[in-house]
Amino acid sequence: MNNFLISIFSIILLIVSNKENFAQTTRTFSATDTWPAPAGVTSVKVECWGGGRNGASLTSTGGNVRGGGGAYALGNAVTVTPGTTYTATVGTAGGNSSFSSIVAAGGGNVTVGNQTGAPGGSTGSAGDVVYNGGNGADGQGNSSGGGGSSAGTSATGNNAVKETGGVAPAGGGNGANGVGSGLVGLAGFPPGGGGSGARGNNQTLAGGAGGNGQVIISYPCTHPINPTGNDLTVYFDHNPHSASATAPSGTSIKWYTTATGLTTTTAPTGTNAGTYQAWAASVNNAADGLGNVCESTTRVLVTLTIEADLPVTWLNFDGYSLINANQGLKSVLFDLFRDA
Repeated sequence: MNNFLISIFSIILLIVSNKENFAQTTRTFSATDTWPAPAGVTSVKVECWGGGRNGASLTSTGGNVRGGGGAYALGNAVTVTPGTTYTATVGTAGGNSSFSSIVAAGGGNVTVGNQTGAPGGSTGSAGDVVYNGGNGADGQGNSSGGGGSSAGTSATGNNAVKETGGVAPAGGGNGANGVGSGLVGLAGFPPGGGGSGARGNNQTLAGGAGGNGQVIISYPCTHPINPTGNDLTVYFDHNPHSASATAPSGTSIKWYTTATGLTTTTAPTGTNAGTYQAWAASVNNAADGLGNVCESTTRVLVTLTIEADLPVTWLNFDGYSLINANQGLKSVLFDLFRDA
């Protein structure tokens, strides 16, 4: 019975180890940075949140200056070129966030004494789906106004209500709550929540910072299992030779010059004595839903070795022992004198 269970467990492990690796590859940017498109990836999903606007600083009594929340923009299938480096721009203090053609506007604010709620991000946003950020609100009594929330992944941002900051829908950042007299403003929450205004009391007070925007790049990738390298060692015979790799079912072999770079090459091939190497990756024969042709997560080093001399053996003069020609003249002469 125990042997039977062990056999079943071994079969399960074999099946699991040979399954393709289904993965959603995601890169999240909370600050501006670059992203090199990996091999095989030609289309990505992009989500951007604009930066929440700061609440304004005050140097006198009064004021309700509060920030609006950043917008959300989605690109379902943004074209990229493998090996090309792109910039993901993350908005701060009401700045826009962007990647390629996808742009999410940052939140706006208003001037001191203006009793109109600060607008959320909207103008300038671009994408397949766009949701506006929530508006900041006017303060009430001795409290400054709260900041608007940023938009979520499936809804517009929520407005602040008096001193209460907007509560963000799923995926967004909350706006900051307003503050009492003589206090600095509070920071909005990332991604893109608006900051609350300071409430002046004859002193210099800072408004709350808006929450930074955000950019998320993602793409589904069905990574095939790694190929099997077939190293080859031969002896120089004036003919070309090549090492190979075996591709898993449904994939092909793609050759690279390094373990991680994007420079392609061919299988290790040579005629003269020496060592020839290349890295093999398995690549899906069919593209996924976004048109990406994903590769194995690891490349395999394959080596071709061509030896300079073919080992030659012959019978010694004693009629039964063997001499290897590569032992050299000294060894052969020793045997000759010994057997004389």
